[in-house]
Amino acid sequence: MTLYSLYRICLQKIAYLLRINYWDSWPENPFSCLPTTVVEELVGFVTYRRRLTNEIELIDTLRPLLTSGQIKHLDVFHWNSKTMHDYIMILLTEEFCKNLVTISIPYYPDNDFKIKSIILTCSNLVQVHLPVFIELDIFESCPHLRSLRFHSWREATIRYFCSEIIEFPNTIRNLEVFSVSDNGLIDPFISCDMKNKIISRLLANCSKLISVGFCDSTDAFQHIDGTDDNPSCPLQLRRCVWGLGIGNVLAEFPLFKRPRLSTFESEFATSIQKAVSSCPFVEELVIFPFNRASLQHLESLENLSLLKIDFQVYHGDYVPDFISLLNKIGPRLRHLAVRGNRPIAIDTVCSICPGVISLKISGTLTVSDPSKIGSILYPLKQLSLDSLDEISLEFILSNCTNVAQLVIGKANCFDDSISSKIMERGAFTKLKVVSVETCRFTEKGMLTFLESVPSLKKINISVVTSFLHTRPNTIIQAWITKTGKHVEVEDDLRKKEFFAWKLNRCIF
Repeated sequence: MTLYSLYRICLQKIAYLLRINYWDSWPENPFSCLPTTVVEELVGFVTYRRRLTNEIELIDTLRPLLTSGQIKHLDVFHWNSKTMHDYIMILLTEEFCKNLVTISIPYYPDNDFKIKSIILTCSNLVQVHLPVFIELDIFESCPHLRSLRFHSWREATIRYFCSEIIEFPNTIRNLEVFSVSDNGLIDPFISCDMKNKIISRLLANCSKLISVGFCDSTDAFQHIDGTDDNPSCPLQLRRCVWGLGIGNVLAEFPLFKRPRLSTFESEFATSIQKAVSSCPFVEELVIFPFNRASLQHLESLENLSLLKIDFQVYHGDYVPDFISLLNKIGPRLRHLAVRGNRPIAIDTVCSICPGVISLKISGTLTVSDPSKIGSILYPLKQLSLDSLDEISLEFILSNCTNVAQLVIGKANCFDDSISSKIMERGAFTKLKVVSVETCRFTEKGMLTFLESVPSLKKINISVVTSFLHTRPNTIIQAWITKTGKHVEVEDDLRKKEFFAWKLNRCIF
């Protein structure tokens, strides 16, 4: 038995004892002497299984952990029921808050005052994630603050940043991350021009910022040039989003504004050129290009290691331009994601980008030269594929022998036969995380697959398009119970795919 397996058994046993309120009558809290990391992992372990209990039971189960004095990282952003709200408000005492390093709490109507009073007692905060904007002066009591995130734009945000007189506290000037998550869509209450003004004001006053969140910042650099707040040195941004996705393009430029869209497209390459010159240290970039001219400037980003390109708004065949770009920047990339509607040869991409360990291709995937694919795909550790035919699926999975995380979308051709051929080549020996949206496994084939993945830790198979009368995850759970394997079945595992996690709007 590995140490990890033994540790998981201990967590399961402690979680069970917590559920039956074993320690409620003890004179002292037994968790007060445990390391913070262990207590917080127990919180996560119990919370993950909260679907098995109602909210009152969950609170009772967590109470010894949350009152242990060992909690430094509190993430209850999704505890948004009134029951949870009432408990959180009781929990967040001054004594509890003084230990917090990170806090993420949900939105409760008419509760801004309580949130502000909580922040005032959290002098050790480094990271904060709040549902709505509150005045930045509140954070003067948080000298260690480095990351500040708000979940949505509100009128209060606009009024605050558009005020003629605004003083940024020193704690805000020292921020490394300031972001507002807008769920990916243009907010009807705030225009892009207004966002650009807010972002440019932040960049001009917070010189240490490495991220302004998951929103287009290209026009903000132009806006800075037109004000008195123009920074004299290059910006320190390390994570950027440049351009608008297809949904935002349609929302920001409806039919009656299409002339403005033409102007936006024609000026986009110039905006990218300005962005590259303003942010020479960018390491992680999401871009929605319109044409080749808007791609070529990326060659100057010498520190770029993570790149996601979405070609849904691109004019013409983007594949030649994409390959041309990779020929220039490929060797420096470690993580690459591409989205579009044209076939892309995975072996071509990986041969140009020999250092890539995380690859996601949302669209049709092909193999141009099966004879050379083996060594080319070996470096991959995280692989996410969307649409594959039988030949491509077999060649790719047979040669990804180093992959630890595998996410497959629509693969109706993935059946028992192909799985057996892949297993014969020892392709699944290092696989730890597997998520498959659709496949054609039989129950026997699924069990054979499970037995062939010795390092498996987490799995989810959503739909099996064969004559399988039992839910795939039910079969997997029965196999886990029978074999005693320490494997977790997670229905939302796809959301934890490398790029889905790395580029999450609440994290980026």
